[in-house]
Amino acid sequence: LDGVTSACSIYEKDKIILFYVGLPPKAQMASHLKECLPSYMVPNKLIPIEQMPLNANGKTDRMALRDLIGTRRKS
Repeated sequence: LDGVTSACSIYEKDKIILFYVGLPPKAQMASHLKECLPSYMVPNKLIPIEQMPLNANGKTDRMALRDLIGTRRKS
């Protein structure tokens, strides 16, 4: 979708949560995803963020995303 610079989904407690960086409002993102994805792949929750957290290797830090919603799994 134009205006989205990065996105990452996590699966948590039988729900798909999408974090994204970009300009589109949640309603526009949801509409676009419903058009492009099969229904079982459409995220249950969309969370716009200012910047995608990265780990030391420069990859998306999924643990930091879990921290944003308070569901970090204990190792």
